[in-house]
Amino acid sequence: MISEGKVQIKLPESGGVFYNPEMEITRDIDVAALASLDLGSDASYIDALAGTGVRGLRVAKEVGLSDVTINDRSRRAFDCIDENVKLNGAGASISQEDCRLLLLKKRYDIVDLDPFGTPSWILDAASFSVRHILLVTATDTASLCGSHRGGIQKYDARPLNTEYHSEVGLRILLGRVARDLMRHEKAVHPILCYAKRHFVRLIVAVEAGARKTDAVIEKMGYIIHCSGCGFRSAEEDLLRSDSICPLCGHSLRYTGPMYLGRTFNKDIVEKTIAYLERSEFNRRFEEMKLLGYLAGEIDIPYFYDHHLLCKRTGVTPSKINDLLNTLIDRGFEASRVHFSGTGFKSNAPLETIKDVLTTIGCSANSRISDIGMI
Repeated sequence: MISEGKVQIKLPESGGVFYNPEMEITRDIDVAALASLDLGSDASYIDALAGTGVRGLRVAKEVGLSDVTINDRSRRAFDCIDENVKLNGAGASISQEDCRLLLLKKRYDIVDLDPFGTPSWILDAASFSVRHILLVTATDTASLCGSHRGGIQKYDARPLNTEYHSEVGLRILLGRVARDLMRHEKAVHPILCYAKRHFVRLIVAVEAGARKTDAVIEKMGYIIHCSGCGFRSAEEDLLRSDSICPLCGHSLRYTGPMYLGRTFNKDIVEKTIAYLERSEFNRRFEEMKLLGYLAGEIDIPYFYDHHLLCKRTGVTPSKINDLLNTLIDRGFEASRVHFSGTGFKSNAPLETIKDVLTTIGCSANSRISDIGMI
C-alpha cells in the first residue's frame, strides 16, 4: 500500500503494473498547476495511460474534478485501477481500451499522457481530442537530447548533444506537440514545462482556431551551435543563418526544429509554487526550488554551463551568482536555470560573458595573492 498526496494506491502482489515513485514530483506539480488554473469542477479529464491510476485519482481527489476517466489497455492495470478507485471512494470512470481509439471517439477538456518512453505515437490522437489542457511526459531523453538516435524518427527533429541538451530536448518535444496540434487547427500556449533527471514534462493550454496557429509558427525555429568556441544562436530560418561561426570560423551545426518561445506562464508558475507551499507533499521543497528557478529564467531558448565556460576561458570557476550580478550590473539580463545547478542564461554576447569570467577570475586570484602576502 502506497500513500501519495491524498490517495492510497494498492499494487498487485503478482506485479505487472508499473508505478514509478520518482514521478511523484510530476504528479504533485500537476495537481498544484491544475488547481491553480481554476478550470471548474465539471471539466472532463482523462488519464490515458494510467498504470495504477494514481495520477487520475489524485486529479479527482485533490483538484476536485468530477468527470475523470482513468484508462489502461492492460487487464492487470485495469483490475488494479478498479480496486484503487474503490479504495479511495473516487467518482472516476475506468476503461480498458487502446488510448488512441478512446481519444479519437471522445473529446476531453484535459488530456494527460504519461507513457513509458516516447509519447510520439499518441500525440495525434491526443491533439484531436483535447479542448483546453494537454499534459505530456517523455522519458526517452536520450533520443530528445541527442545522446542516441531517435530524434528524427520520433520527433521529426535533429537533436544535438550539447551542455544545454536538456533544454533542447524539452523544446524539441514542445515543437512536436505544437505541430501535432496545428494539424488539428489548435494553437499551443505553454503553461509549465520543465525537465528533470530522466524526463521532460509539459503542461500546455490549447486554443482552437486556424488563425491562432500563425503566432505559434513564428515561434518555431532552430539553434545553431559551434562546438569550437561554444557560440550559439536561435534562428527562425536555417537558409538565412550563417554556416560559419562568427567568432572562431568553425562550421556551425544545427538542432531542431523546435519551439523557441517562452516555455512557461510566470503567473501560473507562481500560483503553483504558492499551492505547493501550502501543501504537505513529501517533496514540496524540492518542487518549489525547481519551479522557483523556472520562474526566474529569462526568455532565451538555450543556456550556458558555468564550469564549461570557465574551462574554455582558462579560469578557475567563481561563484555563479558573482557572474550573474556582474552581467546585470553591465546592463544585461542574466538568470539561473532549473535544468542544471551550473547553468545560466544571459542575453550578453559570449565574448562579454568570457570577459566577465576572466575579470572575476583575475580579481579572485589577486585576492588570494594578497592573502598569501599577508
